[in-house]
Amino acid sequence: MTTTLHTALLERVGGDPELLGEVIDIFLETCPPLVETIRQALARRDCSAVRRGAHELKGSAANFDATDVAALARRLESHTDDQDVQESLHVMATLDTEVTLLIARLAEIRTSL
Repeated sequence: MTTTLHTALLERVGGDPELLGEVIDIFLETCPPLVETIRQALARRDCSAVRRGAHELKGSAANFDATDVAALARRLESHTDDQDVQESLHVMATLDTEVTLLIARLAEIRTSL
């Protein structure tokens, strides 16, 4: 899967491995703090901040064809709209796992560039 993802991401940046590396680096630097911001906003029950963070994460993940992460972020956005905090906590736990997997895949691709 990583090879397929690697190829698809390279195509997305016109086959430029240096550019892909830069894009991955930005994601690897910004994603963990963004997830932490969402987690803290959820703990504070700050629905607006959760929605904003989840929306940003959804877009960032979509850039890497990370459909699982994007779908979970979308769910977090919609559950927060309903202020269903328990469901949001459940989604956040699953999102943490998927983000960890995505970061590992992207780090592997970054190393191979």
